[in-house]
Amino acid sequence: MFIDISTNHTTGIMNDIDVDSAEHYGYADEFFALDLRDEAQALYAIRTWLLPGTEYWTPTGRYQRREACRFALMLGHGFGCGRCWLPGIDTMPDVGPVSEALGTRAFRRFHFLVWQELFPEEPFRPRPLSVYRQRVDHGFDAHPDWPADWGTPQYKPWPPHILAPARFLHP
Repeated sequence: MFIDISTNHTTGIMNDIDVDSAEHYGYADEFFALDLRDEAQALYAIRTWLLPGTEYWTPTGRYQRREACRFALMLGHGFGCGRCWLPGIDTMPDVGPVSEALGTRAFRRFHFLVWQELFPEEPFRPRPLSVYRQRVDHGFDAHPDWPADWGTPQYKPWPPHILAPARFLHP
């Protein structure tokens, strides 16, 4: 049995902390003053700006987002595909391999905190990548909460362009 996912479902999760949203809704100064390497500040951001958007998810949409997030984490990716600027994490000074490793760890730690807050009913456990299929049809991609709008499945060629997951580091 396969699990159909869209990596764009992870992007939607992070919409409320992307630069445009923070500026548009007037909380940019507050958000960008945070240091998301600090767990308390990261949890504040997640609970203040990301968690409220989940109340509108249907059970189907919640499942779709959760599995897309699991897939991203297993590949060593974050959510949002680079659309979000994470204060404190994306502003770490670049002083070579040590700072790169610390930045990677902070980035992953933040995304695992997002997972824990958005999906508290299911602790993160990796699955075999072979159970996932990436759907690319517009209806599925754009409407994770509404299966009636999905239409005919279209899939990305498998395996994904990344043949092996990044070294999986649970924080």
